[in-house]
Amino acid sequence: MFSFDPEPLTIELFILPGCNLIQIASVIEPLRVANRVIGRDIYQWRFVSDDGADVITTSGMPAPVDGAFDPASSAYPLFVIASYQPQRLAAPELIRKLSLARRHRPVIGGIESGSWLLAQAALLTDRQVAVHWEDADRFASVFADITITNQHYVIDDHRFTTAGSLPTLDMMLELIRLRQGFAVAMAVTRQFIYARSGERDANAEGAESAPLSELAITGDTRLAHILTLMDGNLAAPLPVTALAAAVDLSPRQLHKLFCSRLGAAPKRYYLALRHNAARRALIETEQPVLEIAEQTGFASQAAFATSYRKSYGETPSDTRAIRNRQGHNLDR
Repeated sequence: MFSFDPEPLTIELFILPGCNLIQIASVIEPLRVANRVIGRDIYQWRFVSDDGADVITTSGMPAPVDGAFDPASSAYPLFVIASYQPQRLAAPELIRKLSLARRHRPVIGGIESGSWLLAQAALLTDRQVAVHWEDADRFASVFADITITNQHYVIDDHRFTTAGSLPTLDMMLELIRLRQGFAVAMAVTRQFIYARSGERDANAEGAESAPLSELAITGDTRLAHILTLMDGNLAAPLPVTALAAAVDLSPRQLHKLFCSRLGAAPKRYYLALRHNAARRALIETEQPVLEIAEQTGFASQAAFATSYRKSYGETPSDTRAIRNRQGHNLDR
């Protein structure tokens, strides 16, 4: 699941009583946005509960499900979602079904306290696991054969665990990056106006002078200014030297800042912005491909097609043809 693959993916969310809405949203909302960015429903999901009845969340709102959890019903990756006091949910029959899932589900993971239930089912033995800080000491005392890390999430072969709701969002963005590439993952991140865990700076100096969305993405006023310049100069991309000079940095300093804050070099990030703008135009407008290429800074339609295909695994004409065949929901 965590490797490049343009094929559609369906996941199954096993939600337990007392889970919370943000846990569920942290899993499915990045996938929904990815579908919008990609232009088709490459990600799908279904909800199950232990008995097939709707689940009452911590807010009191019911979460509708598609049926009861059956470990042998499919080979879909399984996300086990639980929140507070997972021990009270660990009935012998539930643990038996989770243990049985290893025969049918190649990929299984725990969202927050879902990890506790997977550990009870011996699905995390000799693995590294991310655990919510409130549960770490108790988890370590009960499951001595499992290594707890201080990471926000862990992908350990065919098992994954997250330490909370925002770490789950981090992991889903990483899933999208690994499966669909940096450009798609970056576009999804920007839709959330979201900075990754550990990169938020609510007190950034000069915050009031930077564009709100770019500051939220970067947590840094210099990067916010540069992203604004990039967004405003897609048709005629600015050289890295000019971008660096705009914030009194050397190109090397700018490269280091981009890599540490945004996980990509300036040129790679800029190219992804241009690709995403082009893809959006291909999906949402009837502009000619040559015109879109010119508006996003490519010298020719051939150069655009080559660069675009490296990013998305399909040509601009492929994107538009798929859109025409399938249609696309443009709602956010």
